[in-house]
Amino acid sequence: MTTLLDQALVLRILQPGGQLTDRQIADNTALSIRRTRRALRTLHLNGLLRQVTHRQTWELSPCGHAYTNTPTGQAMLDVPRSALAG
Repeated sequence: MTTLLDQALVLRILQPGGQLTDRQIADNTALSIRRTRRALRTLHLNGLLRQVTHRQTWELSPCGHAYTNTPTGQAMLDVPRSALAG
């Protein structure tokens, strides 16, 4: 099971754009690789992410970009910095 906080951290890292591997996302969010992969899977199943290559490279989908521009999406991205440390 993935938490909403895990998903928010992943979205926050990917929101500026670009493509990151699951390990890069884990390193930048301080999540374990297992929690990162669960969050990626959940966000992907919800249509917010797409896998770009066979090497686990991820980016926001068009739907993900649209979601992060909604009030709900913006609130989800407003993760406290303290959450990144632990």
